[in-house]
Amino acid sequence: LIQGFSFGGELIAAVLLVYEQPAKSRSFYTSVVIFCATLGMILASIVYYLLSLVITTEQFFAFSWRLAFAFGGIAILVSYFWRASIQET
Repeated sequence: LIQGFSFGGELIAAVLLVYEQPAKSRSFYTSVVIFCATLGMILASIVYYLLSLVITTEQFFAFSWRLAFAFGGIAILVSYFWRASIQET
């Protein structure tokens, strides 16, 4: 639930950030944001599927769900440093 709120807020913030780009490239950058959000959802499903192939349901609920969060943590760090390098408009 918390991830859903976070995703929704981040998606809107990212679209607003690229909306401030010059009009010529605005559509392209907005489509890149939406594409990346969709790609992230697909990759999350793939990670879950791959985990389900190698572990049992009991193992997943016991500890393996943390692996998916670890992969997400890497993405959070990358996006944080990328966002910190963007100049305010």
